[in-house]
Amino acid sequence: MAELPRATVLCVDDDVISRQVFALWLRHAGYFVLEAATGNEALQLARQQPDLVVLDVNLPDVSG
Repeated sequence: MAELPRATVLCVDDDVISRQVFALWLRHAGYFVLEAATGNEALQLARQQPDLVVLDVNLPDVSG
């Protein structure tokens, strides 16, 4: 049986610990995780067309 490709999740949070813990949970669940600390970083990474974006609405540079 062929293995399905891993879904990609973009995790955006300016709180480093929150972002890293959430990303760790997602990785342990089998997802490929991209991380961003700012809205501008997230917009750049979103060009990779992740399957899901987990977004903090209170970012330092743009509104989530």
